[in-house]
Amino acid sequence: MDIPHVKLRYGSYEYNGIIRHRPHHLIGVIRCLTNLGFEIEIVPSIHRNRLVVEILGRTVFQCNQLNLPFNMECDDTVSRRVIDVIREASRRMYSYGNVPKFTPRSRGMRALQEAADAQDTGDHFDDDTLMYVIPRPIDPREEFAKYSFPYTHLA
Repeated sequence: MDIPHVKLRYGSYEYNGIIRHRPHHLIGVIRCLTNLGFEIEIVPSIHRNRLVVEILGRTVFQCNQLNLPFNMECDDTVSRRVIDVIREASRRMYSYGNVPKFTPRSRGMRALQEAADAQDTGDHFDDDTLMYVIPRPIDPREEFAKYSFPYTHLA
C-alpha cells in the first residue's frame, strides 16, 4: 500500500502590512502529520488566508489558515479537526475496499475483451425509446425568412 500523500495548499496572508505566503501557521499540522507517517506536499496557492487539504486530488478540508496557531504544536481545536479529517479521509480513500482485486494487466487480453463486450447503457432500453435528440444547427437565413417582414425584397 502506498504511503498516504497529503497536499496542503496555503494562501498568502497579511502580517504587518505585508501580504506574503508564510507556512508558519502550518508547522504544528505538518509535525503531527509527519509523526503519523503521512507524506506531505506544501504548495502555495493564490487564495488569501485559505488552507486547502487535498488527498488523491480531492479536497477534504478547507479553513482560514489564520485560525491555526502560529508556529506551535497542534493542540487547538482547529488543528485537531484538520488532523482528524485527514486521518478519516485517508482511511476511507486508501482502504483495501477501494482498491480493485485484480487489474486487467494481470489478467491479460481476456479482461480487455470482456470490457469491449460489456453492455452499454443503450442496451437496457427498447429500440423505440428516444432519450434525447440532438437538435440540428440553426440556419440564419432560414430564421431570418421565418420572422422577417414578407416585403423585405422591395426595400
